[in-house]
Amino acid sequence: MQNMLIRLGLLILFSTMLDGCASVQPQTSQPQLHHSQDRVSTSGLAYDLVGDGQLLVFIHGSNLDHRLWSEQLKYFQNSASVLAYDLRGLGKSASATTAYSDHSDLKRLIEELGFERASLIGLSAGVQVALDFALNYPAMVNRLVLVSPSINGFNPSQSPAYLPELIAALRASDYETADEVLIASALMDTPSEYQALVRAMITDSGQWRLPYHLMQASSLGVLDNFQNVTHATLILLGGDDLPAITELGAMLSQRLANAHIETLASGNHLLNLSQPKSFHDALDRFFNFQPNTSFQK
Repeated sequence: MQNMLIRLGLLILFSTMLDGCASVQPQTSQPQLHHSQDRVSTSGLAYDLVGDGQLLVFIHGSNLDHRLWSEQLKYFQNSASVLAYDLRGLGKSASATTAYSDHSDLKRLIEELGFERASLIGLSAGVQVALDFALNYPAMVNRLVLVSPSINGFNPSQSPAYLPELIAALRASDYETADEVLIASALMDTPSEYQALVRAMITDSGQWRLPYHLMQASSLGVLDNFQNVTHATLILLGGDDLPAITELGAMLSQRLANAHIETLASGNHLLNLSQPKSFHDALDRFFNFQPNTSFQK
């Protein structure tokens, strides 16, 4: 289960609690838009690409898929090329059959699509992918946005209430119960109009059945590596997220050399769903985009 937690969103913050679980496996005013919905890369990654100009890559968290970013694809397509994709083995992306890493997967996808650089927006465990990418391929990164961060090797002072029940279900290989525990948790609390989407992403994800033994080690196992990330970075937190996320966000803002932190009032862990307008406004400011006044949900 140790490797499972690298991709388990918030739970990677609590790896020390899981002993004995090893048996669980340039902007233009009138951009020329291009759109390719749910295409699959040569390496088997499902993705959606819209817009034109500099590349923004949106990286979802564990137990989710690129449907998380549907509104961001629509909102930012007038300002940039916008890519959202499914991590290896999740959503519609192929599972691994040989050793792999999420950051090398992303490098191959960006290059295959004809881009040399990108700005990365990661949410929850997607933050780990974004930081791993920045550490391994710094020349390919413009800017970073770290949303509701979750990374390997951080031990918070307070654990979430749902964690024991989730661990018990995983130890018993009761994945349906594990899904329901996660859906009901504060981690996945969203406005009513998004609850069906969140449920569908979690129950479709196959997170618990990934071949974790093939996942290569993260660059972030040692937190001291953060000093090597010097890109302009925006850390976005939700005012109503779990205390562990707030704690980690504060630590990242201190350790990353060029980071700015913002907290969105009344925002939950899935910040782009709970506070979409504030989320879009924050990214518009950070990337110096003009607001998309024609956007409608």
